[in-house]
Amino acid sequence: MSATDNSKPRLRVKILLAAVSGVVAGAVKAGVQWVIDNFTDN
Repeated sequence: MSATDNSKPRLRVKILLAAVSGVVAGAVKAGVQWVIDNFTDN
């Protein structure tokens, strides 16, 4: 099992990066939506 983990470290990195980028994208989208809601609320 550890041999498999050691031979595929990039897969874990890819999954981690995908998760992080997903969270960042969600946060940016939420922030943009918040700004739009506040600045267009006349």
